Amino acid sequence: MNTDSSNEQQMVKVQADELENLRLFAMVIDVIPDMIGILDTAYTVVCYNKAVYAMLGEQPETVIGKKCYANVGRQEICAVCAVKECYKSKKVEIVERYDPALRMWIELRAYPVFDSDGQLVNVIEHFRDITQRKLSEKALIEQKQLLQSITDNVFDLIALTDMQGHFLFLGKSHAILGYDLDWLIGRHVLEFVHPEDVERISGEFADFLEQRETIPRVEYRYRCADGQYIWLETVGRAIPSASGGEGRLLFSSRDVTARRRAEQDLAESEQRFKALHNASFGGITIHDKGVILECNQGLSQISGFSMDELIGMDGLLLIAEDWRPLVRSNIQAGYERPYEAVGVRKDGTRYPLRLEARNIPYRGRQVRVVEFRDITEQKQAEEHGRMLEAQLRQEQKLSAVGTLASGVAHEINNPLTGIINFAQLILDRLPGNVETIRDWASEILAEGDRIRTIVSNLLLFSRQESGQRQAVSPGSLVGAILSLCGNLLKKHEVEVEVHLDDDLPDLDCVQGQIQQVLLNLIINARDALDDHYPGFHAEKKVFITGHNLHDGEGRWVRFIVEDHGGGMSDAVAARCMEPFFTTKLGDRGTGLGLSVSYGIVREHGGRLGFETEEGWGTRFFLDLPVRCAAAMLDEA
Repeated sequence: MNTDSSNEQQMVKVQADELENLRLFAMVIDVIPDMIGILDTAYTVVCYNKAVYAMLGEQPETVIGKKCYANVGRQEICAVCAVKECYKSKKVEIVERYDPALRMWIELRAYPVFDSDGQLVNVIEHFRDITQRKLSEKALIEQKQLLQSITDNVFDLIALTDMQGHFLFLGKSHAILGYDLDWLIGRHVLEFVHPEDVERISGEFADFLEQRETIPRVEYRYRCADGQYIWLETVGRAIPSASGGEGRLLFSSRDVTARRRAEQDLAESEQRFKALHNASFGGITIHDKGVILECNQGLSQISGFSMDELIGMDGLLLIAEDWRPLVRSNIQAGYERPYEAVGVRKDGTRYPLRLEARNIPYRGRQVRVVEFRDITEQKQAEEHGRMLEAQLRQEQKLSAVGTLASGVAHEINNPLTGIINFAQLILDRLPGNVETIRDWASEILAEGDRIRTIVSNLLLFSRQESGQRQAVSPGSLVGAILSLCGNLLKKHEVEVEVHLDDDLPDLDCVQGQIQQVLLNLIINARDALDDHYPGFHAEKKVFITGHNLHDGEGRWVRFIVEDHGGGMSDAVAARCMEPFFTTKLGDRGTGLGLSVSYGIVREHGGRLGFETEEGWGTRFFLDLPVRCAAAMLDEA
């Protein structure tokens, strides 16, 4: 056998072996469900397995020998190509990409094939449809993002741990604790529980792990990064593994610090309320439509009923029967201002009572809390005060009478002198002219009438008044006072000017009391003028005026007593109405005049005020309401 023939036979055998190998390779790759192909270095398709032909919908003769990219409708190599990268690196390359032409996600693996000389001659292309995997991964990512979004945006603290209690996942709400969330991963949940709560929470956790039941709702203190503790309320449950492995624990915690603090404040408030409730000097009760729900010891002491007897009782039984309609009406109207009534004790005794109530929420409903105050002592004190005030008024009158004594004596002595003189003339000249005797007798009668008027006014002023009012003209009030003090004013060289409107109505008043007020104002004016003008002076005058007054508060008769003495300083003016305050030296004043006068005017429903300027003088205003008049202008 010659050499050429031997070589030819050898080549044929090699080719046959290669074809057999290719046939065997094709048979192998055809049974692989993944798509596999062989390309040469020019991207030309050498062969594909059946999976590729099925995907392309083509036969081998239409795709073998074409460029790989041309078989998918492209004009050039794909931008992301494992084969291209394999040609460059001569190593296995793996890429994933979405192929719009195929409308699928594919995973490409390129394996280099070398000849005996180590030259790259082919690339085996292995590509797999991973669309479902990508969709699953996308869905999983979206679910994780959704879960993260939910856990990051809820107020509750969501955490996932292993079965031993080590953190695996934390929602961003845990940021309120102040820790870095990554730092918390892997740490045990009990690491941050308050030492006083650890034993209790550990027991709850151990029971849960043993029984694999839902973790019951528990509250405990949890340490924050700044060392402070907050109260958490936590529930949890086990999540089994889908693969049968170790499961997970899901915890949901809520910050209940504010609620715990509110509960503590409420408890403390209730304790304080009960303490104040029982420490109150008055009786306190809470009732619903009159039925007593709660009460304190003070109400028991006031009423004479035990606290057990009071609970459930109709509270109106603590009120005197004739006062119950008023109290019932105030309850229905929700009246919240203090008012007075008459209470009745268990033994039937009556007593003056002050009530003040408020509507309050109580255990989910509106009820009424009431304070009972026994004002027996207050009423006694008020009565005693009225008696003292009456005594002070009388003392002030007596003081005024003493001041007037010299003037009254002079007023009486002058007419008495005339009476005596004329009587002596009658005796001396009785046999004489009868007409002359008649004139003298007329003079005696006139002087006697004058004495009688002075004495009558003095007695009216000085006696203790019963408080009964009568119709009195403003002119007669002023005239009576001037008849008492006129000579006293002359003695001090004080002139009086009186100007009263003609249409002033008669006043319904206690004459002696109003005269006392006017007299006090006139005497004060005289003293001020004496201090400012020690001797005679043209400005040493007291001006008395009276006129009708209409303002927003009603209709009045206004008396004005004015002097141009020295006036009052601001300090004196601020205190001049105070009892026992006086600037008069010696026995000239008691400091009670203006204070008593103010009380008299107030009882008459009137007003007493003044204007003063140091160096100019003082003007006092005495206003008596026209509604107190016997002959009112509207009825005229």
